[in-house]
Amino acid sequence: MKVIIIEDEVLAADKLERLLHKYDPKIKVLDRFESITESSVWLGSLKIQLI
Repeated sequence: MKVIIIEDEVLAADKLERLLHKYDPKIKVLDRFESITESSVWLGSLKIQLI
């Protein structure tokens, strides 16, 4: 599974990434963003089926 993390708190994003890898080591974090605005350009360039 490929995921992105949108979280403005660095420690929370770190913890979420660790929890995701603990749940399933095959999960790949593609990128991390601090806001929806910051991620919108990146998201806009993809063909996304579900957010």
